[in-house]
Amino acid sequence: MKMNDLTKDDINLLIVSYLTNSIDCFDLERLTFWIQSHEDNLRYFNLMKDAWLLTPSRISVSSLNIEQTWNVFKEKLESDKKTGNRSIGKNLRYILIAASWLLFFMIGAWLSNYFRGKKVIAPSNPVTITVPMGSRSNMALPDGSDVWINAGTSITYNQDYGKKDRIIHLEGEAYFDVAKDEEHPFIVKTSGINVQALGTKFNVKAYPDEKTISATLEEGKINVSIGDKTGKIKTVLLTSKEKLIFFKATEKSEVYTESEEETILYKGVKSNPVINAKILTDVQTELYTSWKDTRWIIEGQPLGILAPVLERRYNLKFVFYNEELKKYKFSGTIEKETVEQILNAMRLTAPLDYRISKDTVKLLFDKNIKDKYGKIMTRTN
Repeated sequence: MKMNDLTKDDINLLIVSYLTNSIDCFDLERLTFWIQSHEDNLRYFNLMKDAWLLTPSRISVSSLNIEQTWNVFKEKLESDKKTGNRSIGKNLRYILIAASWLLFFMIGAWLSNYFRGKKVIAPSNPVTITVPMGSRSNMALPDGSDVWINAGTSITYNQDYGKKDRIIHLEGEAYFDVAKDEEHPFIVKTSGINVQALGTKFNVKAYPDEKTISATLEEGKINVSIGDKTGKIKTVLLTSKEKLIFFKATEKSEVYTESEEETILYKGVKSNPVINAKILTDVQTELYTSWKDTRWIIEGQPLGILAPVLERRYNLKFVFYNEELKKYKFSGTIEKETVEQILNAMRLTAPLDYRISKDTVKLLFDKNIKDKYGKIMTRTN
């Protein structure tokens, strides 16, 4: 039986919490992923569920009578076997084994609840959720806040999240729809900036291999804290439709998604050299948040900026064989198009050719293509 990174004890406890309606959203996601990862896992889960469903009632952990339940359960199985219930009799041995595991871990769950009632405090272990390249995910946090997680992203929070504080550690990109809680501010921590909110909607992009970290506010207000050149923390208040771009002091690569030229698109630009950041006002927030939606909107994006985004979305590596191609800009809407469909659309109006080999896309300059830009892309000198 394939357990991935979970032990058999972990799996049984997850199943018990599911069957007793005490599972939280994170554990439900873990259990669902494990069930779907292999047919043996699904078979084992069904055996455990059958064992539970065959008990005389849906026993709550707090009122568990182990001996009585086990005796009634065995009598039920033997009776079904004698009366010719093949679906039960055929798998009797396996169901009995599953049931024994079930009852064993229900005892453990009951003891856990008992000691929790005695004020035994367990350490708050971190919970990390990672979304691989080529994927996106949406989940609800324990406080009811919604988070959309982009490809190549990890978020981490403590198991006691929402009780003392609401702190999220982010590496990558995520969109947050924060549930209002004035007593517990919602804080997103990245390698360069921290974002604090009470109840609002905003996007944070903080990939480690990019030159910038950005926060885009869709509605409400957020406080963005940044360390200045003297080491002191400066706080900037963003209001609706504003975006802060923080330029990292140390550039680890040539990959970037925001640049100096982006500020040309906006009339309202506030520069703050002390914290090495710029604030764009009255922005079209959907340009920075629609990656999570069915319709991903792109406007005036140079291919040099767009390529890393496509890499994450399609789990591919883009290689430029001509630097001039990075200057060509694209506008359009992407829904369910494949990467080949996107590149073919680009070729209609740009001197672009491509080759796809396994997980690598080679971008080539095609001098024979003379078409001018249309609806999909524009070019600036």
